[in-house]
Amino acid sequence: MSDKVIEEIKSKVDIVEIVGNYVKLKRSGTSYKGLCPFHQEKTPSFFVSPERQFFKCFGCGESGDVITFLMKIEGWSFYQTLKYLAKLTGVKLQKVTLDEDSQFKEQLYQLNRLAARFYHYLLLYHQQGEVGRHYLEERKINPEITKVFYLGTAPSGWRILTNFLKQKKENLDLAVKGGLIIKSEKGYYDRFRDRLIFPLFNILGEIVGFGGRRLHPNEEVPKYINTPETPIYNKSRHLFGLYQAKETIRQKKEVIVTEGEFDVLSSFQAGVQNIVAVKGSTLTEQHLKILRRYADQVIFSFDNDPAGIKATQKSFIMAENQGLKNKVIILRQGKDIDEVVKNSPQEWLNLIKQASYSFNFLLKYWRGKIKKDDPYSKNEIVKTVLELINQIKNPLLREEYLQFTARTLDIDEDILHRLQSQMNQVGPRRSIPETKTRDVPDYLDKLEGVILSLLIKGVERDYLSKKLTKEVFSHYGYRQLFTLLKKNNFDSRRCQATLKPELLNLYNELYLNPTAEKIIGMPVEKRSREVQKISQRLLQNRLKTKIETLKQSITEAEKKGEDISEKNKQLARYLHQLHQS
Repeated sequence: MSDKVIEEIKSKVDIVEIVGNYVKLKRSGTSYKGLCPFHQEKTPSFFVSPERQFFKCFGCGESGDVITFLMKIEGWSFYQTLKYLAKLTGVKLQKVTLDEDSQFKEQLYQLNRLAARFYHYLLLYHQQGEVGRHYLEERKINPEITKVFYLGTAPSGWRILTNFLKQKKENLDLAVKGGLIIKSEKGYYDRFRDRLIFPLFNILGEIVGFGGRRLHPNEEVPKYINTPETPIYNKSRHLFGLYQAKETIRQKKEVIVTEGEFDVLSSFQAGVQNIVAVKGSTLTEQHLKILRRYADQVIFSFDNDPAGIKATQKSFIMAENQGLKNKVIILRQGKDIDEVVKNSPQEWLNLIKQASYSFNFLLKYWRGKIKKDDPYSKNEIVKTVLELINQIKNPLLREEYLQFTARTLDIDEDILHRLQSQMNQVGPRRSIPETKTRDVPDYLDKLEGVILSLLIKGVERDYLSKKLTKEVFSHYGYRQLFTLLKKNNFDSRRCQATLKPELLNLYNELYLNPTAEKIIGMPVEKRSREVQKISQRLLQNRLKTKIETLKQSITEAEKKGEDISEKNKQLARYLHQLHQS
């Protein structure tokens, strides 16, 4: 892939628009800021520059261009990211030479596309798809939804897909690795037989795997089977319907999470299209991390039974610790979303509107378990509630939930606090570990960055260019940039054109410096005073460093019996300069 094509793609996208799909951005000076999507934080330290087409988080250190951002947040390869952006911008990609891993994955995607087309064709047009078509009619799924989700059917024969792939001269061993067929001592045979097929898409629209629902009653085989884990499919990372629902989820900032494909299909048909289903596993933290890119709030749908309550508790904790607001829809015993929608689409809409905040629902449930004639009953319930609260990382929310529990269960708040403290002393609070961030640089390193950022933007340029020298900067990269700026007469545009990639990244990071942005926004006189104060501090630090170095040199010279008169005079000059500054 030529640099020219990559630059053309980058020139046609706006990083603010792309990042804005994942992060709520607000204008801050010449840049935009928001909460970092790569680590949990309460105060925004994530900045995006439309001019530089660059992002930087001053909390965790993540930075880069629009390609870097998408690769990081979506987990895509470089090639996948380019394909996505090329499609978005209308730029034609040239043939590229992929590395071995990317090439293998691309072959699996192509094989899945071929299999999906085959299954879809059989369902819509072939005689062998009649059973599948009849089944969808019984389930009241219309042809439009069938096409939106690219549903298919696998006939009951053992080698229908296998023979098709043979005819197409496809590599059957590759199909085994992709989970489409199985190899035994007798040869190859289809994994999916006599089943309705649900293709599973990633966010790019590539088919990563399949789910299959049996079409005839047969207790000897599972009702549902799924593609096993492969190099392109991980059940903890993929959600059925997310590709089709993502834009609606993004608009509503809310997503409903369920456990069945037909729940998603029926809900879509009823006009509620911000819904996804977990495939082949329970809901995971990774699922919620993915959903957090599109939504601020998640609504869970569980049964009102012990298993449903347990699932609600687990999901509540995971959502809270991912910074997602969360609610729960409680369905009547034995019902699922598909049944609700079939009986009354309006009832489904009402249930969504009536969804309770997860903690409120759980507390109401536990309050109903308290037995009036059992003095130990309330004590056990309170312990259960406090154990749940203690798993929440956010201290403000922990306090809110504790106060709400005190009011709801009619218990003195101080007593709850004492109980909570006792429980915390017995064992550490279980929680997801805090995201590790890089070491924060010391204040001098920060001040050097602020001053250089102002110089790059031409703020107080006359004063700073005369006042500062490269020796003021202890950071090696800053010193290099200052030297290049000086060489180019402090013309940042000319300087930028000469920068090597590593210095260009540093230049872009400095351009987004939030403290420099605040200073730029100050009234002129106040800004000048602030710049003078910072530069003075840097100069003083430089003098102090010189003084310490000279003192050590004098001590060493004295030990050797050398003449130190000139060095003492120099020390006196430095001390005088420091006193005058």
